[in-house]
Formats: sequence, C-alpha cells, structure tokens
Amino acid sequence: MLDIQDLALLKITCVKEWEIRFDYDGIHYLLHGTGEAGEPDRQDFYERTVFQDGKYELSYITTTYGSENVRTDYIRISSKNKDEFGYYDKLVYSHIDKEFFAYKLTKRGFATGIMENKVKEESQRISKVQKQITELQDQIYELREQINDYI
Repeated sequence: MLDIQDLALLKITCVKEWEIRFDYDGIHYLLHGTGEAGEPDRQDFYERTVFQDGKYELSYITTTYGSENVRTDYIRISSKNKDEFGYYDKLVYSHIDKEFFAYKLTKRGFATGIMENKVKEESQRISKVQKQITELQDQIYELREQINDYI
C-alpha cells in the first residue's frame, strides 16, 4: 500500500483515459482501469519497476471496483489554475490537483497517509446526509399516507 505523507513527493507522469502513471518518493506506480464484458469495471493498482531499456515489470498491489476511465475519477485541474487558465482540452501535468489525486487514491483504498482524516470526515458527512435523506423520505411517506386518508 502506498503511504502518502508529502504531496511534493508525488509526480504524475502520464495520464490516459484508462491509465495513470505516477511516481511517489522515487517509486513508480500504475493505476489501470479495466472493463470486461459481463464483469463490473475495476481499477488495478501496480508498482512499476522500470528498466534502463524503458521496459517495465508490474507488481500487483490491489484492485477495487470503479470506472475503467480512471482519468475522470482521479484527475482534476487545481482551482487556482482553472481561474488563471480556464478549461482546456490539453492536460498540463503541473496543473493537476495533487491533493485531489491523493484524496481519491486514499478513498479508493490504494493509499494511506495525509488524506485519511479528510476521507473519514467526508464519509461521516455523507452518512449524516444519507440518514437525513432517509428521515425525510419517511416523513414524505407519512404525509402521503395522510393525504390518501383524505382522498
């Protein structure tokens, strides 16, 4: 498992719709989205050992279910760069929001570290909102029952 403690050590090196290659503290990683007919989409996480001839070997770390389009799931342009440069088709790696990338890796179970508290807080907030939605749905159901009594 990847332990992200310093975003300055994170460098995204290649982004395609179905793969993201990145380095953390000098170690190479690959996040690969996979879709197979009849099977749920998944995301596979590997450590990459790169040889001098450019070839590499993958060491499997883990898998989670999710979209095969990992670019959409993990890559976002930082808000300061959106304000300055707006939206554009060509991805500039220095404009990628590393904090968001690390957050998503942690949320999906590929990483631990500095984003764990944020993931926990967001999960608690989502649970609270889901509970409120359930309570409101129950109230709506009760009100509909009352209306049906008058019809």
